[in-house]
Amino acid sequence: MIRKSNKNIGLYLVISADWECINEAETPGESATLAIEEAYEKYGKNLNLAPTITTFSISSSLDGVNFMDTIISHYTPAVLSNAGLHNLSKSYKIILSKLINDS
Repeated sequence: MIRKSNKNIGLYLVISADWECINEAETPGESATLAIEEAYEKYGKNLNLAPTITTFSISSSLDGVNFMDTIISHYTPAVLSNAGLHNLSKSYKIILSKLINDS
């Protein structure tokens, strides 16, 4: 990927389970949503998910912002829902609830 720098559009690294994505977005939440859409399109039913999806703002870290301020965790069911994957979001939320209740 090569791009012209843009102060309104950030460059993000998104990480969850066993996959990663680099994309452009206006916000970390949008970045996570775009990444889950791309990952779901590529892996379909073989998509692995973690309870959270982490975004790292590459743009902000290069601008000298505190490193810890550039990392944001997103609740996976919320990101799935934002991506229009409502049934998968509901199913994953049930699985997470069972894991929490069994521990």
